[in-house]
Amino acid sequence: MTRLLLSFFLIGILLGSANAQIKYSILVIESNKTFDFSGSDVLAADTLIMKDSSTIKLNYLKDDNYIHCKKLVVGKGCKIIGRGENGRQGKDGGNGYSLEGPCHDGTIGRNGSRGVDGINGNNLFLYTDEIIFNGNLFIGLSGGNAGDGGDGGDGGGGSSGTRICPGGNGGNGGNGAPGGIGGNSGNLTLRCNKCPDLRNELNQKLIVRVYGGLGGLGGEGGSPGLPGILVNGTSKQDGKHGTKGKNGADGIPGRNGAITF
Repeated sequence: MTRLLLSFFLIGILLGSANAQIKYSILVIESNKTFDFSGSDVLAADTLIMKDSSTIKLNYLKDDNYIHCKKLVVGKGCKIIGRGENGRQGKDGGNGYSLEGPCHDGTIGRNGSRGVDGINGNNLFLYTDEIIFNGNLFIGLSGGNAGDGGDGGDGGGGSSGTRICPGGNGGNGGNGAPGGIGGNSGNLTLRCNKCPDLRNELNQKLIVRVYGGLGGLGGEGGSPGLPGILVNGTSKQDGKHGTKGKNGADGIPGRNGAITF
């Protein structure tokens, strides 16, 4: 993660016992650049200017992030991002196989692995005296989507029978794994002392997303292995089909966040 900041006036860095606070007199985030305060969870500035298409990336290692400023100036297409990362998809189970030689049962398919949970979004506390909208500000605090569960492996086929032994049974398919749980969304607390009712700006100049992440889909059960057959003889000496693996359960979505003015 790269800090890209073209112009600002640095007052100092105040290190508290619990939080590291970065304080500026004037902080200007240039157009198409990203300010990442991953080394802190508190950003304070007398004046914070976000030029067109600039972004503030919150510290994902901290549940709560704080922005304090007397004046916030917002250009077009600006963003504050604290969305949780998506979980990884679970691994598929390995397939079963057929054993060499006659009359052997196929081996079972392996179970898939569970999808990884989505990461929770950040809570953002934004305190300012004044907001000047020259464009629009998007604040994204949604939880990450969970990974899908891995599919079960297919069962191996039974080997052929002979006149003295029946064909082998097909191996059972592996079970599909459960999907992961979606990440919870963060909450937005926005306090502006000199602003009109900011609720009137929602989905226009102020766009906020506080959705819980989607739960992962359960993996599919593996297909059953085919039976071994007796090539020359009665079908009563054929093996049996394996059973299909069970489908994994879908994961539950994360909780939606709240917006407090």
